[in-house]
Amino acid sequence: MEFSSRRLDFRLLNESDRAMFIALYQDPKVMRKIGPALSAEKAEVLFESAIRNNQKAYFKQYIWRVTNKHSKSDCGLIMLKFLNHDECEIGIMLIQSQNGKGYSSEALSRVCQFAFKDLNQTEVIARFAKSHLVIKKLLTSLGFRFEEVVQNSYYDVIVARVDELKLEVI
Repeated sequence: MEFSSRRLDFRLLNESDRAMFIALYQDPKVMRKIGPALSAEKAEVLFESAIRNNQKAYFKQYIWRVTNKHSKSDCGLIMLKFLNHDECEIGIMLIQSQNGKGYSSEALSRVCQFAFKDLNQTEVIARFAKSHLVIKKLLTSLGFRFEEVVQNSYYDVIVARVDELKLEVI
C-alpha cells in the first residue's frame, strides 16, 4: 500500500524501518508533545506491534514511512488508526531535521485524502497537546474543527475532526 504526494512517498512500515521508528520514539524532543520518550525495550515492543497491525488483512491501523520523493531521505512516520466503521484517527511524527519544510501539511492532507477515498472513512480525527500551537494552526488550515479538550496523563489534549479537506492535496 504505497502512494505519493507532490514531494513525499508513503510506504507501509516494514522491518527495514526499525531503527528510524525506535529513534523517533526515544527522542525527547520529538515526543515532547506526545508523551514521555520510550525506552529502547518499549520502543521495540511498539515497533513489533506496528508491524503486525500493518500486515492485517483488514484496516485496524496503518503506519507509513514518509520519505522525500527526490532525495529518498526519511521524513518520519504517519498513522491512521481505525476507531469505528467510518471514523479514524491520524497522527504524525517527523524527524527533527524535517520540521519547518511543510511536510506535515502535505503528509496530513494526503493521508486524509487516502482515508476518505480509499478507506471510505467519513471522518478523520486528530488528538494533540493543547500547547501544540503549530499543529493547531496546521489542522485549522486543513479544515479540522476543534471540539473538546480532554485530559490524559501527560497533557490537556484537543480533539479535532474533519469530514472533508478544505484544501486540495498538495
